[in-house]
Order: sequence, then C-alpha cells, then structure tokens
Amino acid sequence: MKYLNILLQPLVLIMFVSCHQEDPAPTGTTVDFEQLFESFWRQMNKNYVYWDIDSTDWDGIYPQYKGIFSQLNLNDENDVRSSVRYYREMTKYLVDGHCRISFSHPAIVDSVIDPLLERKNNLGVLNEPYSYFLRDTVYLDTGYFVGHDAQNTLNNQPLTIICGEINGDILYFSCNFFKLSKSYYSNTGENIKATLDFFFNWVENNLESSKGIIIDVRNNPGGNLEDLNFLLGKLVDQPLHIGYCQYKNGDSCYDLTPRIKAYVNPGASTKNVQLPIVVLADNYSASLSEVITNAIMAFSQGIFIGETTFGATSPVIPFKVYASGSFEIENFMSVQLSSCKFISLNGNVYESSGLAPDIFIPHSSEAYDQGRDAQLEYAIELLK
Repeated sequence: MKYLNILLQPLVLIMFVSCHQEDPAPTGTTVDFEQLFESFWRQMNKNYVYWDIDSTDWDGIYPQYKGIFSQLNLNDENDVRSSVRYYREMTKYLVDGHCRISFSHPAIVDSVIDPLLERKNNLGVLNEPYSYFLRDTVYLDTGYFVGHDAQNTLNNQPLTIICGEINGDILYFSCNFFKLSKSYYSNTGENIKATLDFFFNWVENNLESSKGIIIDVRNNPGGNLEDLNFLLGKLVDQPLHIGYCQYKNGDSCYDLTPRIKAYVNPGASTKNVQLPIVVLADNYSASLSEVITNAIMAFSQGIFIGETTFGATSPVIPFKVYASGSFEIENFMSVQLSSCKFISLNGNVYESSGLAPDIFIPHSSEAYDQGRDAQLEYAIELLK
C-alpha cells in the first residue's frame, strides 16, 4: 500500500523522528561489509515499528553478526552472495509482513528476502493461489461489467475489476489489486470507469430492494491506500472507526505515538448502508486487502467469509517521504518495511498472523476444477 491519504485524523500534525539521528544511512559508495552491516542494523533499529512485540533479539543480533560481516570482502562475489544468507538469518523471524529486502549489487540483484512469505512456505500453510475471475462470472446476472487497465499494473498484471448483480438483488465486486481511484480518474483503462460507476450507482439506488453486497479480495495483494475511502467510503455517511495506527516518534526504538484512530471517511453521494456486507478473503489477501477486510468487519452488519489472511496489515509509505519504515542503503539494498503499526478495534495486532474469518470456508480445489467457487456459493446462500 503506497499512499497515506487515508483515514488518519490528525496525521498532518505528526512528525516522524528518527531514533538515532547521529547515524544516518550512508550515501554514495559503501566502503566495506562492516559499514553495510552497521548501516543496516541501525536503520532497522530505528525504523522498524514492531520491536515492542517482535520476538527477535535485535540487540543480540549486533554482536552475533558484526564479527561475521567484518570478515567479508565486498569485492569478493562469493562473500557478497554469502551476505544474503546472513541477512536472511538476521531477519527470518521478523513480524512485519511487509518486510522485503532486495539488492542492487550486480552479484545478488536477483536475490530477495521475504521473511513472512518464506516462513509460511516452509510451514506449508499457504494454499496454491487461485484466480477466481473466470469462475465467478458464471454466478453473475447478464449485463455484468468487466474493466481492464494495462496502464495500471502490479506484478506485470493489468488492473482487472468485475462488478455485477447476482439474482438481481446481490451486488458483487472484485478486483485483482487496488489502483481503482488512480485508474478511474486517469481514465486510462477499458471499461474501468463504467464498472466502478455501476458499483457506485447500485449503492445509491438499489439498497431498499436488495439483500446484500459481496466484496471479493481473495488473491489480492493490496495496492493504493486511497482506495479504502474511494470504495468503502461510498457505504458510509459518517466516519467509520476501524482501528488505530501507531508511528515512531522518538529516539528510542520503542518510542511510538499514542494510538491514533483510523477511519473510513465518506465521500460525496454516500449512503448509510444497512445491508449485510460480505467480504471474501483468503491466504493471499494482503496489505490493503486486509485493511478493507478489517474495515468491513467494523460494520455492524459486516461478515468475513473464507480463510485467514496473509498477515501484512499495516500501510507502507515510500522511504523518501518519511524518516521511518522503508529505507535504502545506496548501491547495495532496499528494505521495505511497514510505516506504522495497525491495531484492530479489539486491540489486537494481526501482523504476521493475519485476520481470521467469521465463517471459515476453506478453498475447495475439487469445486474449482468443476468450475465452481465454494466460498462464493456459501456467501450467496447466506445472503439469500
């Protein structure tokens, strides 16, 4: 999730202060591996927002790995490749679901460290990812809308959204990632604006004669945070409290702001939707998809059906914007980190563990092979 023009009440008043201001990240050519290690350790020490709940002994990491890195030669490609293993060892238990380390050094430019994804893969807790688009159109009434935008992509995939009615009285919406408002206002896609306008017009005109709304974020890795208000803001006529955020604001690694209330804010021509709202999510629903899932659960009539989400629940802001969260060590690595800690209404932090559904319906590969969507079928029957 890239932008923070969401939800946060007094966000403009918050100053982001680095923990150890006397140790800025280096720029230019790094001298040796010991300096690289020092820079990485200190930047993680001051930018990471989960140290108060993370089990990693970061203070203990320092003496354990300082000597190792001091023996590595930055001009030796074997040592450069070995360093990836050490960075992986240092970070393998980090809670932050957005933590992702990529490298710009030519010898390891194809290496990526993704601690939470690697843990989940090693434990075998992730299903095979499934695309439900082709399956789900069979459930929609004639005249449904499909939009594509090849100018707005994620992981080399074009933005694709589907919206239509089911049985004439259920609204269904799905997208493969979130760049909805960007595509809508730039009008770069094919049928994007018409598809979203169908959603908005349905909410405005069809609530009294309908049974519910289904928002499908399965296999959706997230995207632009502004889409939270852009989409769900149409369903509320006053701010909806969905949780809290905390940011770094002091010299200590454990200095965090007080909890700041997070909201879904209404836009123009909004409705106070009282219909049941079902969100479908799965193991690959991450980032903004989890924020939207959490937000729908904050509706009194919201229901989450499916599987536990991925566990990357907090927003990410580009490292050039604030002196917290993500950072770069020039000519060697980029580190993506959550920019704040997100806390649910019940006071729990679901980073790494993911949000558990109200009604657990596992994916059925047998039904999928038969052209059926067992989770969507359950949601439809529930709304009937």
